[in-house]
Formats: sequence, structure tokens, C-alpha cells
Amino acid sequence: MRAIDKARAFDAVYAKTGGRCAYCGRRLYQGVADIEHMTPKSRGGTDSIRNLVIACRQCNSRKAMRTVDEYRASVEGGLVFWGDSYGVFQGIRG
Repeated sequence: MRAIDKARAFDAVYAKTGGRCAYCGRRLYQGVADIEHMTPKSRGGTDSIRNLVIACRQCNSRKAMRTVDEYRASVEGGLVFWGDSYGVFQGIRG
């Protein structure tokens, strides 16, 4: 992604997630948040806004190259669910 495209994508994804990590729900700000592919590009995911969320660096690192379903299955302690217009966000209890 080019720099200007990445900035626009961040703004769109930030708005979509309400400024919170898609996995733990932590409030995030530009510079401390990563644009994250729910389905990694290496696994067939795209740069579509529908496949992008923002995540804190800790969650992004922990998820690594797994899909959201694989990541959810690996997390102990259950999940917290919240929704948006896409209905795709799951947060991990922290």
C-alpha cells in the first residue's frame, strides 16, 4: 500500500472500529495501532476495508499469520463480542 493509501485506510478502519483494537477493545490512537488483516494476505486475504481492522501491537503480534477463527480458537479465557456494520469484530477478554 502506498503511504497516502495507507493513511486513508487507517482513517477508514479507525472509524469502522470506533478507535478500538478489534481483538481486545483497547482504545487506540494512530502511531500505537496497526492495520491488521483479519485473513492474512499470505492466506488469501486482501487489502479491502472489509478485511482490515486496527489492532494494538500486542494483539497483532499474538495473532500473527492466523485467521481470526484460528486466533479465537487459540485464546484462553473466552471472548467478548461487539458489533459494527460489518458484524466482524470479536474482542478477547484482557
